[in-house]
Amino acid sequence: MENFHQHAEEFSQRYLDGLAQADLEGILGLFMPAAQVQSPLYGKVAANVFYRDLFSDTQSSVVQLKDVLTNEENLSACLFFSYSWTLASGSKVEFEVVDYLKFNRNGLIEFLQIIYDTRHSRQAYEGLN
Repeated sequence: MENFHQHAEEFSQRYLDGLAQADLEGILGLFMPAAQVQSPLYGKVAANVFYRDLFSDTQSSVVQLKDVLTNEENLSACLFFSYSWTLASGSKVEFEVVDYLKFNRNGLIEFLQIIYDTRHSRQAYEGLN
């Protein structure tokens, strides 16, 4: 993939915009159809299941990108951002996140792992069910 770092930076902004807007179609267009997401709260699931459930559990989200780190050799990137999440219940949690993205040769995400401290978000999330 030509100019992988630039692709990852542009891709990251599209991803975070879709996350903040709960744009299911837009988010899923960034993933391979068989892509998996590993989340501290939702476990390892298909991307379409993860984002459908996340957006169903969300009233609003505000994200702010802090950094993008790339590894062209591995076709991977890490996004570091702050996430202010208001759950469907009205509970609000804020935390910093690292998303590890593994791309395929066509520039789509084949795997995403979400890494953050769930100390505050787990209780709010479990209150939804």
